[in-house]
Formats: sequence, structure tokens, C-alpha cells
Amino acid sequence: TGLTGSNGEAARAFKAGELAAMGARGLVPSYAFGNTTSDADAYDAARINPVRNRILLKLDDPHGGRRIDAYSAFLPEATALPQTCK
Repeated sequence: TGLTGSNGEAARAFKAGELAAMGARGLVPSYAFGNTTSDADAYDAARINPVRNRILLKLDDPHGGRRIDAYSAFLPEATALPQTCK
């Protein structure tokens, strides 16, 4: 593991802390993508909602997020989203 804690509780705590710091600045992700249980735990701790916008690659989310088996599965939904930047 590195200084950030690449797995387990250290990873969850680091990711949750980064998301909390973003939230304190008014930056709340609309979607969160991950591929580890620590990602799912951090997204839950950060209360990224709606839960279906927590998307995990090849992983069942114990907190109710959505599993996808390829990022390409999200493309139709992503292309249907309203454009936010021009």
C-alpha cells in the first residue's frame, strides 16, 4: 500500500475523506464509478445519490449501487444526459 492506502479500510477512509473535502467546496459528484468494495463504501459514506448513480465495474455493491460488466454498458445513459459544459 502507498501513503494513500490502496486497499481495505485505509482506502475507504482516504476516498471518503477526499469526497468529503469536495463536498465541503460544493462539489458533489452526480455519478461515481469504481471497481472495489472500498469505492462502494466511500460512495456510501459520502452519500452520493441517487444510489443507482454509484456504478461499480464487475462488483455487487453492498449499499445498493449498480453493477455493470463493462463501462460501455453506461454509454447509452451517458449520451442521453443533458450537456452541462459547452
